[in-house]
Amino acid sequence: MLVDKNNNASTLKRKTPENDFVMTIDFDDGDYQDEDESDNDDGELDLKEDFVFEESEKPQLPWDFQPTIDKMKQQTHRKSEGQTSLQEKIEQRKRLRTDESNKVNPNKKVEEEEEEEEEEEVEEVEEEEEEQEEEEGNNSDESGEDEVEEIKPVNNKPVQNDKIKLLQSNKKMKKIVEEELPTFEELHLSRPLLKAVQKLGFSQPTPIQAKTIPLALNGKDILASASTGSGKTAAFLLPILERLLFRDSEYRAIRVLVLLPTRELALQCQSVLENLAQFSNITSCLIVGGLSNKAQEVELRKRPDVVIATPGRLIDHLLNAHGIGLEDLEILILDEADRLLDMGFKDEINKIVDSCPTSRQTMLFSATLNDEVKTLAKLSLQQPIRVQVDALFQVASTLDQEFVKIKSQHLSDRPAILMSLCTRVFNTGGTIIFCRSKKEVHRLCIIFGLSDLKAAELHGNLSQEQRFDSLQQFRDGKVNYLLASDVASRGLDIIGVKTVINYNMPNTLAQYIHRVGRTARAGMEGKSCSFITENDRKILKEIVTKARNKAKSRSVSQDNVNFWRNRIEELTEDIREIVRDELKEADLRKAEKALDKAEKVISKPFEENTETERVWYKTKSEEEKSKELWKLENGIGLKPLKSNAIDTTGASNVPSIKKLKQKKDPYYGLSRKQRRQKQFKEEYENELKEERAKKKAESGADSDDDEEDNTDYGELFNKDQNKQKSSGKNTKRIEQLRRVGLSSQKTDQEQQRIDNKRAKKNKRMLINKKEKKQRLTKKK
Repeated sequence: MLVDKNNNASTLKRKTPENDFVMTIDFDDGDYQDEDESDNDDGELDLKEDFVFEESEKPQLPWDFQPTIDKMKQQTHRKSEGQTSLQEKIEQRKRLRTDESNKVNPNKKVEEEEEEEEEEEVEEVEEEEEEQEEEEGNNSDESGEDEVEEIKPVNNKPVQNDKIKLLQSNKKMKKIVEEELPTFEELHLSRPLLKAVQKLGFSQPTPIQAKTIPLALNGKDILASASTGSGKTAAFLLPILERLLFRDSEYRAIRVLVLLPTRELALQCQSVLENLAQFSNITSCLIVGGLSNKAQEVELRKRPDVVIATPGRLIDHLLNAHGIGLEDLEILILDEADRLLDMGFKDEINKIVDSCPTSRQTMLFSATLNDEVKTLAKLSLQQPIRVQVDALFQVASTLDQEFVKIKSQHLSDRPAILMSLCTRVFNTGGTIIFCRSKKEVHRLCIIFGLSDLKAAELHGNLSQEQRFDSLQQFRDGKVNYLLASDVASRGLDIIGVKTVINYNMPNTLAQYIHRVGRTARAGMEGKSCSFITENDRKILKEIVTKARNKAKSRSVSQDNVNFWRNRIEELTEDIREIVRDELKEADLRKAEKALDKAEKVISKPFEENTETERVWYKTKSEEEKSKELWKLENGIGLKPLKSNAIDTTGASNVPSIKKLKQKKDPYYGLSRKQRRQKQFKEEYENELKEERAKKKAESGADSDDDEEDNTDYGELFNKDQNKQKSSGKNTKRIEQLRRVGLSSQKTDQEQQRIDNKRAKKNKRMLINKKEKKQRLTKKK
């Protein structure tokens, strides 16, 4: 509501469609009136007569992926015959294993049934004893002693309990200052939003929400940072919706753009927005990869109020979809801004920012801010207000951090340690396990399934439908463990996550903070357990020194590790068979998609098949170059070339030290791989020159200098290298098909060996024939 300084009564300023958006809030001399009176007088909010605040017993969950999953199932490729899911393959291998064991031991079934009956009787007795102990314990709660769960023995042997020690560090503990926060009513939100907030179970705004919402309503540019789980999503969605409630609904335009780094985070943000706007007529649209491109284009043409997108797919629509633009944009929001600038996405973000109007409001949110975010803030924000609730690179105060140190000689026991912890310590569900590679995630998912543990996987090799489905199953409690790569480390808000396990430690402290931030959110308690090796000492020191609570060191009992090591070795053949079946089905799916595409092309007339080519912001080679440049800037993997270094100072003509060293050593400054490649190229060119010189000497022709100068040896070398690469790819493809039994074709190397053997055999036969003729002539 805007307070008019000239008139005592508060009025709402309407704007023309060209300059339409909401008004800003001034906190000057005017006072706010009651919302009921102002809404009724101005008539901006058309509320129904039955609009009543209801107190529901169970609050509504913030997000739900099920409607999107149902849509995707209708649009995805049909399921071919004979293809099964990973869970079905695991169940099949378990049935085969039980059948084989029953054939070997026919009396085993009877013994197992007797054991199950005995276990049920023992459990009933134990439950009765526990009930008696609970009744007795209710009267003696003041003792204050910690309860320790008993660990079941493995193979009828006594098992040592895991030992936990406190790590000595963090001497300067910061005191947490509690501030009195306002309520949502005091933040001057409208009744539809207050009702939605109440239905979602939000009782009181978090510190970042209390500080950000008034500034956002006032139209200020904001650069905000707060710890994970502090409610940053609602901090920028609530002021957006409050301003959109007073828009001119007759004039359709894209007024708000929210950019996020991952598809899962974008869908979660869109689902939260729909729940907050469920009592209003505000429209939204989701623009991410993995969903139908044409369906998204249709939704964009309807001009929704809010567009939630990832950068790549949004630029695709801006370049190829006619009549879609951001000329009416009023608010731009970059969530997880530091991640948006990673892995070569910097150019895409700059392109989107340049296509937005300069008079917009911009807000940047992240839990960890780096130098690139600060440079982006200087370019895109106008006189921004910095809002910082917590210290940077700090975890939640309710998080307990544990570390399991693994010696270099026991690195192969990492899966056994994980299974031991998941079956004994973290066996109540709500556990996320982060791994460094996608292959490791998939292998652990198979091991969990074969070990009767309900688990789902989430990584980049899955289809978008499978990724959403895994998150939905984990949120609904259908699976107890979510095995994930760093795709799930950012922004995902899943209620009920009790534990985060770092199977592999991340490379940076920021990644670690985002990972463990999946638990201990919004004041809830949580626990993290990280596997530490000798290479992780540096990051461990940083984590422990910045921890609010004292970190703990956990040692896992060796008996359980030995048990699970033997168990995983027994499952090795089953894992291989499941992977082979998956490779077969993947090849079949590719073949079916190619056939379907060919049938569509044949069935359509020629005029319909000649579609206009899509325009891409970057080619594949340009994307690879931008990623390499990002790696060079951040010192990851590749090193910058120093052989072509130029002295740009221009102070004097004295040669630099680098140039002097390059004269002595032409390979100075090159890495080992680059040095070998350059040497190989020079040897290849010298061999070609020698062969040409021999041929000319044998033919007796004069040397032609011009012809030698025109030959491009570098191009010949590149062609030879590309030929070798293509033959290597062909060899790899043939080996994969042969491994799953779909091909008996021979590789180029094998064919060459066979040809060489045949040639040698023919030479020997010719030599033997000549020797025989000579012997016959001598005898005659």
